[in-house]
Amino acid sequence: MHGNDGACGKAIVPSTLGTCVRTLDTCQGFLSLREDFRKARAFFASVDGHERGVAMFCEHCGSKFEDGGKFCTSCGAPRPVAQPPADMTTPIPVPNTAQPSFDTAAPPAAEPHITADIPPVYVPQDFVVQDPPQSAEVARKKPVWLFVTLAVLALALCAFVGWRMWSDSHAESQAVAEFSKETVEVDEKTDGGDSSDKALSATEKDKDTKKEEPQPCTAVPELITKQVRRDGSNLVATVQWNASSCENAPLKSDGVQIVLTDSSNDTIAAGIFDFSKRDVSYKDGKLTTELAFKPTQYWRAVTELEPSRLDTSVKFDQEGFGRAADVNGAFGARDIDPSDAERYAHLALNWQLDHDKSTASDFYSIYTTQLSSKRYDMDVEGKIWKYADIYEHFLSLKSKHPQALIVWGSDYPTYTKHGHDASYYVILSGESFASETDATNWCGANGYTANDCLAVDLK
Repeated sequence: MHGNDGACGKAIVPSTLGTCVRTLDTCQGFLSLREDFRKARAFFASVDGHERGVAMFCEHCGSKFEDGGKFCTSCGAPRPVAQPPADMTTPIPVPNTAQPSFDTAAPPAAEPHITADIPPVYVPQDFVVQDPPQSAEVARKKPVWLFVTLAVLALALCAFVGWRMWSDSHAESQAVAEFSKETVEVDEKTDGGDSSDKALSATEKDKDTKKEEPQPCTAVPELITKQVRRDGSNLVATVQWNASSCENAPLKSDGVQIVLTDSSNDTIAAGIFDFSKRDVSYKDGKLTTELAFKPTQYWRAVTELEPSRLDTSVKFDQEGFGRAADVNGAFGARDIDPSDAERYAHLALNWQLDHDKSTASDFYSIYTTQLSSKRYDMDVEGKIWKYADIYEHFLSLKSKHPQALIVWGSDYPTYTKHGHDASYYVILSGESFASETDATNWCGANGYTANDCLAVDLK
């Protein structure tokens, strides 16, 4: 009798019938125990594989299934879904590990008989029941779930700390607001609730904290023209302002009309000035300014003005026309109403004709040069000439030639002797020449052409 397991794997030497029977019973017990261990191993493997829904070891031969394999590579049995064996509910018998003795030298005294009791079974020393191996997938799952749980707990802790900080801050803000409200209510009750005694607004407080700026003086001053001079074709007047009530107040006014008149009450100069853009202030009620008038804003030659005989007046909040242009530090003026300027120019032309008549009589016997000849509404040189244009032209020429004068053409034979209409304002240079040739040469020397300058006498 031969076998592959334990004692049954050795050749049995016949001895006595009792010895053989005991040996046979021992082999049968070992085989039964091995079957029980195989079932236990399959059960534990099924418990481990139950989490993944498959068996890990073959229930027929006990071999481990390969990952993903559907059949046992040892016996070919199909791989079932892991279920706990039904017969494992009964306890597994614990074998007797005592090793039997096989004595062939001396037979027993009496013939043994076969009994139903299971004799002790031989168990190999290297046969050890081990815990079923844990799957790699389950081993990986445990750390992942551990990290996820820790992360969730950390987030929850941060959220709780943030909520507590916000809650504390909000509670503190509400407490401050309640305290401020109560303070205001107490203050209102203390002063009797009178709205006129309430605290100043933020804007009013800012105004109080700032240095209060001095208010402009609105008193009407007395103006005195101290000096007049010519700056190119412009008239510059030095005017003193006297207003004791203004003390050291600034002059911050726009639309200030200043008018200069002569002893006959004829308007000599007029313009609208703006004093709001410069730092101009009274000092002990006195102020001095330089005022510039361009040729369209004054109607008398500067050389013919006497400051002591001029009267200077001022009006506030007046409307100006055109643009102002300062002249070498002097305040420039805007134009007055054009209709008033035209009227003042006509009066100035008439005054100038009367004033220059005596001087013009000198040119009956000697030559001078004619620079211009214009009449009202004359369309020449690109425009229709008005009184203001004619007088402005006269003042411009006089600024170049201080001896210039203006005459009425119809009053002198040289313009009427050929029967032509001589109703013109004629401007003469006022320069004296012994001959016509000398006068003509003067025209060329001063840059005039034959159309602009010619030699004349008035006889």
